Amino acid sequence: MTFQIQERLIYNGKKYGMYSEPLNQFFKKYNIDIGMIPKSTACWRGYEGKWEIIDNKLYLTHLEGEGYLLDRLKYNEERLKLRKKLKGGLITTQNYQKSLKILKNDCYQKVNLSLNTFFQNQDKVFAEWYKGSLEISYGHLLKYLHLANGSIIKNILLLVIENGLLVKEMNVTEENIFLSPNK
Repeated sequence: MTFQIQERLIYNGKKYGMYSEPLNQFFKKYNIDIGMIPKSTACWRGYEGKWEIIDNKLYLTHLEGEGYLLDRLKYNEERLKLRKKLKGGLITTQNYQKSLKILKNDCYQKVNLSLNTFFQNQDKVFAEWYKGSLEISYGHLLKYLHLANGSIIKNILLLVIENGLLVKEMNVTEENIFLSPNK
């Protein structure tokens, strides 16, 4: 797999690339059903995010990409109609299940992703949903591997985040560290 474009992070006034993808936890926590459209083979996640730590808080400051977002209102309305048909004996359970799958596919709408897609009228968003570590590479590249995020980097900075708050910083300086995205 092609080396992936990193998310960007500003920390202590410096710009870093990071291998972690904090937005995935947002989608999971708020049950957002979205299918991303890859920008290229170098960005399978389908978006590029920019983040910043300000006063020990993690903020999403920029989001750009494309995806298919489930229109939950339309889906729920149509699902209720199907359920009434099922209860009324107008369709079988098997046809109900098939219709639900078709309905879900029909209820996705293509969207341009930006902060405004999920956070109306905000120029930065506090990432209160995120808990985990942010993997940041710095220093020189020891060995390039043509993998998703598998290259060997001299130094790794791990920022431990709990509910959007920076709680710990760790420098890791081993020469045989393989980086992997934080799921």
